[in-house]
Amino acid sequence: MLESALQSKFIHQVKENNLGLAVKVDCSSRRGWPDLVYVDWTGDVTLIEMKAEHGKLSEHQKEVHGELITLGCDVVTITGEGRLNHFIETLIREYSFGR
Repeated sequence: MLESALQSKFIHQVKENNLGLAVKVDCSSRRGWPDLVYVDWTGDVTLIEMKAEHGKLSEHQKEVHGELITLGCDVVTITGEGRLNHFIETLIREYSFGR
């Protein structure tokens, strides 16, 4: 599955399962910025980098993600549809448990 399709699937699943808000970030001003911003119902923000099955982070991505983590941001890299499905299932379980 292409990276863009994985991103779309995540955004759709967040909306369909009422898990908060997920948006695609078009950040042409900073190479390496994560693809998506996910905000859950508690206000927690997670920056998500989506990669196709065998995709790898670029050096710019590694650098920017490291900077964001140092600043206290949650940055997650999800590689492939299987890991995306697992991530979504985890969000659904956590959100269901917290209700």
